[in-house]
Amino acid sequence: MRRIVAPLSAALCLSLLSGCPEAGSSGPASGPTGGRGPAFAVALVTPGSPSDGGWNALGYDGLKKVEAAGIPVSHVEQKDANKYEDELSRCARGAKLVFAHGYEYQDPCEKVSSKFPGVIFIVTAGSRTQGNVSAIKPSLDQCCYLAGIAAGFATKTKKLGAVGGMNAPVIRSGFDAFVKGAKRARPDIEAAPHVYLDTWEDISKGKEHALALIAAGCDVLIHNADQAGRGVFNAAKEKGVLAIGTNRNQNDLEPGTILASAVLDIPTAMLDIAQDVKAGTWKPHDTVLDMKTGYADLILNEKLKDRLPDEARTMIEQARKEIQEGKLSLDK
Repeated sequence: MRRIVAPLSAALCLSLLSGCPEAGSSGPASGPTGGRGPAFAVALVTPGSPSDGGWNALGYDGLKKVEAAGIPVSHVEQKDANKYEDELSRCARGAKLVFAHGYEYQDPCEKVSSKFPGVIFIVTAGSRTQGNVSAIKPSLDQCCYLAGIAAGFATKTKKLGAVGGMNAPVIRSGFDAFVKGAKRARPDIEAAPHVYLDTWEDISKGKEHALALIAAGCDVLIHNADQAGRGVFNAAKEKGVLAIGTNRNQNDLEPGTILASAVLDIPTAMLDIAQDVKAGTWKPHDTVLDMKTGYADLILNEKLKDRLPDEARTMIEQARKEIQEGKLSLDK
């Protein structure tokens, strides 16, 4: 997968302070069809801070990638559901393309979009494409399956655990795939019941529940809990067990603890969409992010390569090939 790590430009830093440009601002001028300022601009709305090192950071990485292609950008953080529609409207007045980074923005985007027919709205982790609102549909299931194989070989207690931010279908299916992968590596693997925190941000709660799983015998933990997942890493490091990162490549956050990361290449997907919209070739559709489309993969932490025997790497590569060739379905 292609990735960049770039310093923030002065323009993007300024947009972080000011949020999406509005009428009368120094940014693009407002209008019911959007985009009456620069010929083309992109806005991003996130439900949390990019400092989380996970989901929101991933969307922000995409914005930086779009900016690096010479496209004007802006970003605003909005976690108050009562303000979603107003924030999306402000962004639409100054941009031709608005990325709403989270499934919680699906309904607000659909309500706002009819007022801005000249603006394309993209909901990351959205549920459907309708009118000028399209969905990016990320699937970590295949990557989590590969992560499960790695965990199956790495575990010493033969017991694994999973910590999610919310009990959402996309989270559950990834955890279920993780267990399936682990049982391919070692059929006698045991998985503790999945734990859900009902928060994406509470690091202490993530740690508390991770410690409980470790106390129950789990020695490899996967999380999909955004910033709260930092607590999972903290607990794993403290107790000397392993963890699996998700969404973004998190291997370097705790290189002595994180065995691998199940990664979505949302930044490249955002850039591809932005370039299509700018070129006038975009047609509304779901953008699926998985291993078959090339927007997802498992990245092993080479600093912990001694925890995985050659047999594990061979099995992971074989499973990856089966998935890419359509020979392995996780729906069965």
